[in-house]
Amino acid sequence: EKSALADGRADPSVLLAAARESSRRLVAFDMAALAQQTGAVVSAVMLGAIAGSQALPYAPDSYRAAIRHAGIAADANLAAFDAGLSAARAAAGPWPAAAPAAPAADLPRRARHPGVQALVDRVHGEFPAALGAVLIAGLRKLIDYQDIEYAAQYLDRLAPFCAGDCASRQYRLGDAVARGLALWMSFEDTIRVADLKTRGERVRRILGDVRSRPAEIVKVTEFLKPRAEEICATLPARLGRRVEGSLLLQRALRRLTGDRQVCTSTLTGFLLLRTVAGLARWRRSTLRFEREMARIDVWLADIRAVMTRDYERAVEIAACQQLVRGYGETHARGCKRFEQVMTALQPVAMLPDAAQRLRRWREAALADEEGHALDRELASAAPPRAAAGAP
Repeated sequence: EKSALADGRADPSVLLAAARESSRRLVAFDMAALAQQTGAVVSAVMLGAIAGSQALPYAPDSYRAAIRHAGIAADANLAAFDAGLSAARAAAGPWPAAAPAAPAADLPRRARHPGVQALVDRVHGEFPAALGAVLIAGLRKLIDYQDIEYAAQYLDRLAPFCAGDCASRQYRLGDAVARGLALWMSFEDTIRVADLKTRGERVRRILGDVRSRPAEIVKVTEFLKPRAEEICATLPARLGRRVEGSLLLQRALRRLTGDRQVCTSTLTGFLLLRTVAGLARWRRSTLRFEREMARIDVWLADIRAVMTRDYERAVEIAACQQLVRGYGETHARGCKRFEQVMTALQPVAMLPDAAQRLRRWREAALADEEGHALDRELASAAPPRAAAGAP
């Protein structure tokens, strides 16, 4: 829900420069690394940094006494506190430069499952080698999301766009469609959310984050806010449309909506979400699946219609999938902006700068959650001039 609309990574040097300019004294160091070294949570390191900054009128021993009084992993948190205290007193500078990325591994050619092997063979035999890494990642995501047949449909849909692309253009269209299609086909519905929240690797990550000991009990509470729209979308398509169109059924359904807390560390809470996750086998019959597939088909048709005569515009239409993401209200806002941008494109589609306009609109739509930047861009877009002598 709170993830960045686009690439949320910030340039550390710019961020540190802004912090240095805005503060009387900057205390900056890798607190996560110290927390890992001391086997504690990062908040203990941050508390040490606060003490070391001398921004508050408390002696370090007062903080230590509070940690001992809490009695939660006191030894590890005291060690983390002292580490943060020392680093803050030393006024550590910016973080060291990131290590260069490791070279990409060779693409897999063998798979254990014969169905997966058939897909891997198709990637190596039918598609450009330059797109291999993206396609393998897309297949992995879609097999995990649904099944092998669904991943095969991904390659079927993608094939015409890769066949019409070329190395001289660095396969930019094929790459954009491959990335966008994999993300769109793995849309986040209630089934997916329930599955991700109850996976073993997530449980292990939570236990690692809180650094629990084997004898300790960790309680996990999921804060959910289901909407009537999500519940209807999870129903079989025909039933979902009927419920959406009935005021009486909508009122009854709203009793299940609003803020909900589900404790997945209890048997009943865990089984509740696992039951929802188990609906994946029937996902293809849901109202949400029907609607997302229809949106995908329209998106691909728009790309296919212009890819031979306006390659740049086709790439930009493919990249607009970035607007459709997330779950719940986030997804609804993204779909609205996607439709806004595609509607605004229609009257200017034949202009020479149509691709540039579309890129500006897409970037504006990703600039803020409220959509103010996009509204300004669309409002300032000049309407196309009529040709001389035109009626």
